[in-house]
Amino acid sequence: MLIKLHSQATTTPKIRAAIQASDEPAWIVAERHGTSEQTVWKWRKRDGVADRSHTPHRLQTTLTPAQEAVAVALRQTLLVSLDDLLSVVREFLNPNASRSGLDRCLRRHGVGNLRDMKAKAPKPKHGAFKAYEPGYIHIDVKYLPQMADESSRRYLFVAIDRATRWVFIRVFKAKTAANARRFLRDLERACPMRIQTILTDNGKEFTDRLFGLRKRAATGAHEFDTLCADLGIEHRLTPPKSPQTNGMVERFNGRIEDVLQSHHFQSGKELETTLHRYVWLYNQKLPQSALGSKTPLQAMKDWHKLKPELFKKQPYYLPGCDSYAISRYAKWESLPYSTALTATFPHGIRALIYQYFEAEPALQGLRGSSENLVIQDKLQEAFKADGLTAYEKTGIIQNVLHSNARLLNGPEGIFLLDKNRTRKILSLSRLHFLVRESKLESFEALQKLDSQYSDIRRLINDQELSGYQTTGRKIRNWKKRHLHSLIFLFPYSIRNAIARGCKQVCEGSTSLQRDLAANELALAHCGMKLMRQRSIDGRKSK
Repeated sequence: MLIKLHSQATTTPKIRAAIQASDEPAWIVAERHGTSEQTVWKWRKRDGVADRSHTPHRLQTTLTPAQEAVAVALRQTLLVSLDDLLSVVREFLNPNASRSGLDRCLRRHGVGNLRDMKAKAPKPKHGAFKAYEPGYIHIDVKYLPQMADESSRRYLFVAIDRATRWVFIRVFKAKTAANARRFLRDLERACPMRIQTILTDNGKEFTDRLFGLRKRAATGAHEFDTLCADLGIEHRLTPPKSPQTNGMVERFNGRIEDVLQSHHFQSGKELETTLHRYVWLYNQKLPQSALGSKTPLQAMKDWHKLKPELFKKQPYYLPGCDSYAISRYAKWESLPYSTALTATFPHGIRALIYQYFEAEPALQGLRGSSENLVIQDKLQEAFKADGLTAYEKTGIIQNVLHSNARLLNGPEGIFLLDKNRTRKILSLSRLHFLVRESKLESFEALQKLDSQYSDIRRLINDQELSGYQTTGRKIRNWKKRHLHSLIFLFPYSIRNAIARGCKQVCEGSTSLQRDLAANELALAHCGMKLMRQRSIDGRKSK
């Protein structure tokens, strides 16, 4: 039992209990315990051994109960502040009242906080967004913090679809109309849906609409408006001073802010990579309550089944091994991961090639010349040619680089090209064509490869094939010269190896073609064994 005794206490709970239990005269008990007879009588009259409260039964206040009642009534009726009420009390009730004493009086009666006493106006409830079909996009711009390796802050352009909550972002160094046009072009290429309407605020990067003394409606001549018109998209603007109209993208900007506040970034590149990774997780992995606990991509797939006419291409998942393979490929070729990832996007490699033309000193004379059209026509051969492998298409790009270097600088122009930069752009081209030449397949489709492999193997001499499998030399050489690290990471690379082996077997029976077929099939067989083993290990871990 924890009892706090006051400083003048002469007895303890044990002594008090002994006093209450004793029947001896009071003076004997007092002498035994060193107390007065009055203390003995006091504790014999009580039932417990704990001290009673020493708080006075009546507070020593300047105001009488009647005056306090009047002060409280004035506070509740007039809703006056503490200083105004103090002036009234001193003038009409008690001139000796103090400010602190009056404040304590109001607190005792529950009227100390004037803000709680005033009637609160009900906040207007914002209604839910009107339901639209996929293709209604909200767009906004968010400021990003400046990193240590940057000279200025950057801007995040964000787009979100109202129906599916699908998100698309890009980072730019300036918030200009030109970058807004670039963002819209990238959005239109990446979005699986047909964009019908875009809603933005009244920023200068989106419209030429003005307010205030220079009030002017949007003319439609703004760069962003003209691009919307060319793409057949309706551009809507929010009313002035009403950000809640574009609240869907504002809420996602709040998610981005949470990511920025909860991470420490070493560089601008790390910041941009983290944001793209979060958007990928948001689109494919994070269920949304507004979508019935579905992810944005699942909602998009449901809409595609219901109304396929609203889409220009089928939405699909991006397998995890793709990004891992691109990362390995970038490491193999000593490339930045973001650059290698850009090369796998539609039209991404074209932009990299044109940037290479502008940055390469040996090709500077082509800028703005009529030869530019010739270059574009030759590059189209690589991008549109059918029946060519990724390496043959890369060879076309290499011939374009060499021929134009000779054209500008003579026969020695090839040696003026930067070898490292040229090697990287050709490596990215090869990666781009490898990714684009095949369609992604599910992991379960790999089970069909065994039967295909067995059927084709019967067409080849077992002795020749087994010789290549045991040595493994041609397998390693072929991987090193062609697919590098991609062969064991991309399932469709295994499928392509089988397809090439089939082609070699069907086209002829010379020893060279049989060697190539054996090499292709042995490599595919190794890839299948590795993928199957990974599948077994994954099931065991679960």
